[in-house]
Amino acid sequence: MRFSLKLSLPKAEIPVYYRTAFVSYIKKTLEGTPYFDLYYRRKFPKPFTFAVYLPIKSIEGDRVLLKTAPSGEVFITWNISFADAKTALAFAGGIIKNPHHNWRKEVEFHLEGINPIEEKFPEGAYRVFFKTLSPIHLRDKSGKVIEPTHPEFEKEFNEVQSRIFKTLGYPYGWVEIRPKRCDKNPSFFCIKKRVVKLKLEGYRKETQREYLKLPAYEGIFELEGHPEVLKKLYQKGLGQRTAEGFGMVEVYTP
Repeated sequence: MRFSLKLSLPKAEIPVYYRTAFVSYIKKTLEGTPYFDLYYRRKFPKPFTFAVYLPIKSIEGDRVLLKTAPSGEVFITWNISFADAKTALAFAGGIIKNPHHNWRKEVEFHLEGINPIEEKFPEGAYRVFFKTLSPIHLRDKSGKVIEPTHPEFEKEFNEVQSRIFKTLGYPYGWVEIRPKRCDKNPSFFCIKKRVVKLKLEGYRKETQREYLKLPAYEGIFELEGHPEVLKKLYQKGLGQRTAEGFGMVEVYTP
């Protein structure tokens, strides 16, 4: 289940670590529901992911400057996808009750509207191409970031997803995953590295660093596997830290 939310901001700027503000908004929205205790008081996988569209004007330091609408207002789009329908409905009902959110006095959101998005996953498909709406982050057991072109990427991807699916109670089967090669130059893959910044509570005190930097990858990926597993990945997101704005994908037609 997917939703697209239109949000307005009082200022035409947002910090580069904006994903953390959306994580905070989700937590606030789920407060008072069983899902808050499940996902935020326990180390339990969160079966959702999100992507944010920003009308970027420029980036200056740790601020993203945004374009304004003809009316002078500032609008952004927040798309969120859930593998669990009950969590999705709890979120939708909760955010309507909480249309305003102020994160650490750095970011203010006001909900202008929420609409369901049709899922485009082709039912029964054993092979599908996904294009990232938010980049994929994946680490191995030692904490090393695994690039999509690494020989062990598929193995590590399946080990991580298998653990997540098992905890969530979803059946899992091996998935073949590989980045798509570029049509114009097949010697290159259609992927790009991005460094995503998150501002986590207590991180600066522990590390003396302003924010956490996470390498991630965006582009087009080809997946083969059982249709129900592929559909859950489509809904939940690919890789790790999906609930922090990583791994949201849309179906891509080559």
